[in-house]
Amino acid sequence: MDEDSRRLWAERSVCAIAQVFPEAEYANWGVYERLLPHARVTIHWISQCQFESETAAVLLSWTGYYLKERGRYSEAEPLLQEALQLYQRLLPEEHLDVTASYNNLAELYHSQGSYSKAEPLYIKALQLTQRLLREEHPYVATSYNNLANLYNSQGRYSEAEPLFQKALQLTQRLLGEEHPYVATSYNNLANLYNSQGRYSEAEPLFQKALQLTQRLLGEEHPDVATSYNNLANLYRSQGRYSEAEPLFQKALEIASKSLGVNHHTTATILANLKSLRDRDA
Repeated sequence: MDEDSRRLWAERSVCAIAQVFPEAEYANWGVYERLLPHARVTIHWISQCQFESETAAVLLSWTGYYLKERGRYSEAEPLLQEALQLYQRLLPEEHLDVTASYNNLAELYHSQGSYSKAEPLYIKALQLTQRLLREEHPYVATSYNNLANLYNSQGRYSEAEPLFQKALQLTQRLLGEEHPYVATSYNNLANLYNSQGRYSEAEPLFQKALQLTQRLLGEEHPDVATSYNNLANLYRSQGRYSEAEPLFQKALEIASKSLGVNHHTTATILANLKSLRDRDA
């Protein structure tokens, strides 16, 4: 096959794989895992042939996002970086795909504890979503939540709280109470209150988040594991150990099954349960 034909078929492969990739949400992880070897080959051709197309950026972005969600950060990072750079070359700065790429890369850095890298990207994403969508849009609420989560991780509680509250109010107003984004906002705000020792304010929010995720996503979803873990952490902080342990156990069972035993979330839950049990040893 001559060089032009090889390039043509490589480009067709990129388009074909990008077209069959679904949204990178938990329900589609099985599909992603099956398509991942094919995605890796086509991503190699994107680099080799220096393809400059939105389709190539989409494939890089979705594959990187999936790997990030699975906790495979070292594999995800170069893909998310390349996706952002490609979107920036192809699209104006004020474009939702550029905004999403800022958010995805910031989430990766945040998960790795690289807060100084994450913050400017989260801020850019928030500013862009506000300019592009105005204030009344779920994406704006997501950006508030993301930046507030970063501040909470850094102990910057006074900066985090108003952003969490804005995110919760926006999601409730725009999406109604029965939506997973509302459950996420409850969890986030409750985590902040728990970090500050405001247990009586945190507990009803954690309970609402758990009930919502169970009802909307089913008992086997990783978000349910997170909700069990969060509520258990609250009980542990209050010395309510007999209430905390079965919740940690449920969280661990769900996370091990849905995310795998090597995922960082599963490891965190296991460490929480071990710490609780060790105190009685």
